[in-house]
Amino acid sequence: MKVNIETSHLWLAHVAQLWDSGRRAGARRAGGSARHLVEHLALETVEHCVRACGARSLVRPSPVERILRDLTFYARHDNDDHVLATIGRAALGETHDSSFFKP
Repeated sequence: MKVNIETSHLWLAHVAQLWDSGRRAGARRAGGSARHLVEHLALETVEHCVRACGARSLVRPSPVERILRDLTFYARHDNDDHVLATIGRAALGETHDSSFFKP
């Protein structure tokens, strides 16, 4: 869980550094990758939490239950295939719709 959180922080810091230095196109491309990766790392981290805490962690008013509910709802907003296709098109220099990432 610690590695997942640290990896997420590194990606977010990378995107922020690009954005702060005025490299907006690079920040958008990196933001798409970060969005995809951080979502998956967060889901994996919560799964580890549930395994460590047991089924009781899924009963309200558990904070783990709330985090899992909110995160799984958030993760359904954008189709994973669309996000990955957008990342791939951007990497290849093709026209792409990055509407899932609006600063």
